[in-house]
Amino acid sequence: MTVGFDERDLGFRSGNPTWSEAEAFANAQMMPTGPTGGIGVTGVTGTTGTTGVTGATGTTGSKTVEQLVAEQQAKLANAQAQANRQSAWDLLSAEFNRYGLGTLANAVKSLITDTTVSPGEIAIQLRNTQEYKDRFAANAKRIESGLGALTEAQYIALEDQYQNIMRKYGLPESWVSKGLNGRQANLEKFIAGDVSPVELEDRIQLAVDRVKNAPKSVMDAFQSYYPGVGTTDMVAYVLDPKLALPEIKRRVQAAEIGGAFAENKLTVDEARARELASLGVTGEQARQGASTIAGVLPRAGELASIYKETPLTQQQVEQEVLGLAGGAEAKKKRTRLAEREQASFSGQTGLSGKALQQNRAGGF
Repeated sequence: MTVGFDERDLGFRSGNPTWSEAEAFANAQMMPTGPTGGIGVTGVTGTTGTTGVTGATGTTGSKTVEQLVAEQQAKLANAQAQANRQSAWDLLSAEFNRYGLGTLANAVKSLITDTTVSPGEIAIQLRNTQEYKDRFAANAKRIESGLGALTEAQYIALEDQYQNIMRKYGLPESWVSKGLNGRQANLEKFIAGDVSPVELEDRIQLAVDRVKNAPKSVMDAFQSYYPGVGTTDMVAYVLDPKLALPEIKRRVQAAEIGGAFAENKLTVDEARARELASLGVTGEQARQGASTIAGVLPRAGELASIYKETPLTQQQVEQEVLGLAGGAEAKKKRTRLAEREQASFSGQTGLSGKALQQNRAGGF
């Protein structure tokens, strides 16, 4: 802008001021600065310059104590995990060998020492091996018949109980012999048939105590009633799970009755022996009763013949002596014959009426 001034305003003594004096005066008289104008449009950005060469990589910084400790802990944990896996394998192998299952453990060794495989996966793969299926073969048969499979612990525990019972009764060691992987084939039918240790002992007691060690007449009757059974395979016969225990007991009881009658020269077939057994007659009762029947029956027959009466049958005398249905009628007939004998011979016959009036089971 133009600044107007008069020489007199300058107060100069001379009429011609210097340039510096004039500049100073102009600055003193300058008007206040106006507001700043708006920012102008940004100019076009220039082209990017070439990237410079990358400098050399600096040295790696030092790790903290915490980082070093964490790394060592991780390494130790991994080493411990491997050691634990190996230790688990050693324990498992020792336990399997204890039961004769060493090859089963060998089949999954690589899985046991693999930290990525879970125990559940190991168990599944183990049970799918042929060695496992052979060792616990009865489980497949149980499933086929609608029974549940046993755990390995339950299976082996049953085998142990069976063995103890068989040894208790002196059965041959062949019954409890072990094959590959500890398999006991002779015991599989009991596990498959769901035979409890209690039932197994009942069966063996029947075979050993009541047949094998019984009088010869009992064994003879058994072989007569059920051909093909010898003394050597009597145990095998009663241990067959296909033959129900109640049926075995009836057969043994029938043989005891048949043997008792045979000892007293009496004949009783298998059907009648089973009938007597079903009526509750025991082997001991049969022995006592058969002795009485053998004493009464012949003379009763003679008297019936003498007095022209129908003779008493063995079955009728059995009914009276053993206290069975029909026994009362048989007793009346026998008493009547005795009374007729007494009346005819005044009690001096070889067989008195008192003898004919014997009560059941050999009592007079």
